[in-house]
Amino acid sequence: MALDGWDIDPTKVQAIVSTASGRTEGFEKDFPALGTELSEMAAASKSGPVMEALNGWAEKTVQPGLESVGGRLQTTFQGTMDAVNAYVLGDARMAGDAQDLIGTLPEDEQSARPHSPHGPVPQAL
Repeated sequence: MALDGWDIDPTKVQAIVSTASGRTEGFEKDFPALGTELSEMAAASKSGPVMEALNGWAEKTVQPGLESVGGRLQTTFQGTMDAVNAYVLGDARMAGDAQDLIGTLPEDEQSARPHSPHGPVPQAL
C-alpha cells in the first residue's frame, strides 16, 4: 500500500478503538458462561472419563486460549493509541522545530518555504 502522506485523524482512531474495545468486552463477558456450559456438558455425559476429558480440555485449551485472545485484543488497542499519540507528539515537535528554524533563515527565504501543519511527508525510496 502506497502512502501519499501522513493523514491520521486521532479522533476517528480513538472512536474506532473505543467501539472495537466495547465489542470485545461483551465477548469476554461470555467466557464464564462458556465454562459453565462445558461443565454442564461434562456432567450430562454421566461418564467419568468423558467428564474428565472435557474438564481437562477446558482447563488446558479453552480457558488459556480465551484469556490470550482477550489480552491480545487489549494489547492491540493500547498499541494503536500509543502509536497515534506518538505521531501527534512527533508532529507537534516537528512543527515547533520548523517554526524555530524559520527565524534563522535569511529574510528572503522565510516566505519561500512552504509550511505544512503535518510536518514532512516520507518519500518513497
